Parts: sequence; structure tokens; C-alpha cells
Amino acid sequence: LAGCGSDSNSNRETVEERTTGNSAQLPLESVAFDYSLVLPSAKANTLLNAQLKATHSQGKSLQNLKLEKVKPWMTIHGHPTSTRDLQFAKSPTSDGVFEISGLFFIMAGPWDVEFVISGEDEANPSAQRVVTIPVEIGE
Repeated sequence: LAGCGSDSNSNRETVEERTTGNSAQLPLESVAFDYSLVLPSAKANTLLNAQLKATHSQGKSLQNLKLEKVKPWMTIHGHPTSTRDLQFAKSPTSDGVFEISGLFFIMAGPWDVEFVISGEDEANPSAQRVVTIPVEIGE
């Protein structure tokens, strides 16, 4: 199962970029980074492993990217899930790939996984962007 963090068919979707003391909304099409979530198994009530993969449309280096936070959220019920066992780290073998373990979804259904990422902007490396990727979790 894979989810994608952008939708080229929609001009209304936005991503959020936050900088220290400042926030702005950017149209998705203006952001050249793209993220996908690879989730080999998508079962509820199981600790799962996944990968977040980054690409850049103009081949920009991915080595400065940092995954700051991972937050699973069930929008239709308005609740998160446990992140007690959640761990994530940059892959030692691939730029732009983050290994995620202990991802847990308390129930089946549609979920959003929110990723806070920094390092996209070389001029302001601490600027953060929130990328939300929808996933469907089975029983």
C-alpha cells in the first residue's frame, strides 16, 4: 500500500510551511518536493513498519531533510492513536528515505498520517512543512 503526499489534479490543496514565529500557506504545485508513504501491511491493532520517501522534481539533494514528527490522525472520528512505540530515523543507505517503526492504528478505516519535515529550504533549514498522507487501514 502506498500513499502520496501531493495531488497534481487539485489546485485547492495546500501544504503548510511554518517558520519561527511565522506561518504561510503555499499552493501544492509550488512545492517541488514530493513524499510517498510505503506501508507494506495496513492492519489495525498491529505495530507496523513503513518508509517515507522523498523526491524532488528538479533533482535537488535530499540529504538535508529531517523528519521531525509523525502523527497518525483519524479525521472522521477526530482522534489520534498511540505513538508510544513510534520511532523514525533517516535511512543509512538512501537519501530522502525515512524508516518508521511502531506505527500503530487503533482501528480500521481512513487515517491521515501527518509528517513534519524540515531541511527543504537551504536558506532557512529550520523551516518546517507539514505533509499529510491519507491511508486506508484494514481489520
